[in-house]
Amino acid sequence: MKLDKETRRKLKLFETAKKVQRKLASRGGTPEQRKSWKQIMAKAYKTFPTDEEQKMLPHMQAIGFEPQVLICGYIADFASDRHHAIVEIDGPIHSGQKQYDQMRDRCLYDHGWRILRFTNEQVNRSPKAVADEVLKSL
Repeated sequence: MKLDKETRRKLKLFETAKKVQRKLASRGGTPEQRKSWKQIMAKAYKTFPTDEEQKMLPHMQAIGFEPQVLICGYIADFASDRHHAIVEIDGPIHSGQKQYDQMRDRCLYDHGWRILRFTNEQVNRSPKAVADEVLKSL
């Protein structure tokens, strides 16, 4: 099967990110290397959004949020520097990482960020309602 140029570029991006991740896992890596890997991953996530992130994208951009932003070493689904707010769209993976999410939220909160969490189900039901809720909270 022959892949188009854009798909090959996207696959190469993920392959690069995975290669860097393996190196960092085996050697520990410096803070600069970890930040570089996170930047590569943020770019990959922006290139390959989840269905729910894709549904939210126009709504979030309309109210000043950017997708896949690296903040304090974490990748936020959507963030607004102007409002100092983060919107997270929680899929099934979050049910198994509650402790990590709490630690991450605490770190972001300590740096002055407000975190708003919504589930995939809420987004699938009504992306506009989620965006309206975000707008009300600003």
